[in-house]
Amino acid sequence: MPKRRSSVIKHLALASLVSRGKLHGYALYKEILYHVEPVWRPSIGTFYRVLGEMVKLGLIERRVSSGRAIYAITNAGLEALANETPPHTAKMASILTQMLKAYSKLPNRNEILSNPAIKDRLEMLKKTLINLGEELK
Repeated sequence: MPKRRSSVIKHLALASLVSRGKLHGYALYKEILYHVEPVWRPSIGTFYRVLGEMVKLGLIERRVSSGRAIYAITNAGLEALANETPPHTAKMASILTQMLKAYSKLPNRNEILSNPAIKDRLEMLKKTLINLGEELK
């Protein structure tokens, strides 16, 4: 698997563990799928391989509780998220901004933007931006 895709899994796993807290492996996998599946669906084997590498690097910890592996971010994982992801976040924000500007000029924009997958994600984005805006005041 290309390093870039493993990196996407890694960064989304770290972000998900910060946003949602501790998660068992399959819940974390479903969380990542929610964000990437329209374009790409990582195999469950690849996902767990990346998690294993992250545990070895000390980015996340794995504990077994009631027969389930529970993952949590570590201080090293928080540092990695803060240090490694800003360039990617800036690039993705720029791409998203450009795409949404283009959608606003399309004659069938209402049809595109009312697509349930897009609409749901845009609502989530809107709430996140509002929260971030409040913090920037």
